[in-house]
Parts: sequence; C-alpha cells; structure tokens
Amino acid sequence: MTELTAEEIGLVRELLEVEAIRKLMVKFTQLMDANRLDDMIALFQPDARCEFGHYGVWEGRDAIYEGFRARAEGNGWVPMKVLRANTNHWVELTGPDSAVGRRYLLNGASFKEATESPINYLGLYDEDYRKVGGSWKIQRSSLYFFWPVREVKEGFPGEFPPKG
Repeated sequence: MTELTAEEIGLVRELLEVEAIRKLMVKFTQLMDANRLDDMIALFQPDARCEFGHYGVWEGRDAIYEGFRARAEGNGWVPMKVLRANTNHWVELTGPDSAVGRRYLLNGASFKEATESPINYLGLYDEDYRKVGGSWKIQRSSLYFFWPVREVKEGFPGEFPPKG
C-alpha cells in the first residue's frame, strides 16, 4: 500500500470533520424523538438560534429547551410518537471551526391511523455549526417547511454553500 499524500491526508481530515457533524445531527434527531431534552440541549452552543417557522424563533439554550419542551408536551411526552428522518445531509466546512449544512426532513407520525398519511411535514434544515473545545455544536438551525404548508424565507434557497 502506498503512503497517503499530504492532499489525501487533508481530505481524510475533512471527511472526519464532516462525519462528526453528521453524527451530531443524527444524535440530535434521536434525542429529540426520544424526548431526551436534557441530553439534546447540550448539542447546542449557549448562544444558538433556532428558526422554526410557525413554531417560532428561539434564541439561547433556555429558549430552545422551552420550545422543544412545549412540542414534547404537545405530543404527550410519548417517546418516538413523532419520528424525524433526515436525509441528503450536505455539509461544507467554512473554516477550521465552522461549517454549514442542509438536510431534508421527513417528519412522520406514529400515532396516525393506517389509512392516513404518516407524514406530518416535509422540510429542510439550513444550519451553521461551530467547533469549540474539539467538539462540534449547533450554532443555528433554521427549518423551512415545504408541505403541507410552504414556509420559507425570501430568497430561499439562495446560494449554498455560501461563498465567502
């Protein structure tokens, strides 16, 4: 086997960072669906921001926790009552400690009758991530809804990844 070139080593390091971010977001979704909010909130930067359309804008960990708590309460605190599948996660590193990403959301409801559509929402997360102390955290998470109601900001989808 030949030695890796410096360029290949750089690509491997980039892939490791991208995979760490993807793992962060899979963990976020699993913890949210399980209503493990105390564990989930630790995945956010202290000054993080969530912009979730009709659910509102939540700034800082306390407000984010409260927003998710209200959603869990609305679902009767039943773990896995709502299952969120996230796909097509595109992550771009924008610096050694910053990255952006987009991923599709398929929000399913396990409580619906077999004759009903199990899909509640189709959407897209647009996010910023920041690495502090060697760990990636969520800095900003914006959720745009496409179905059954379209809720997107003006100019969406814009350029992704952003140039800069």
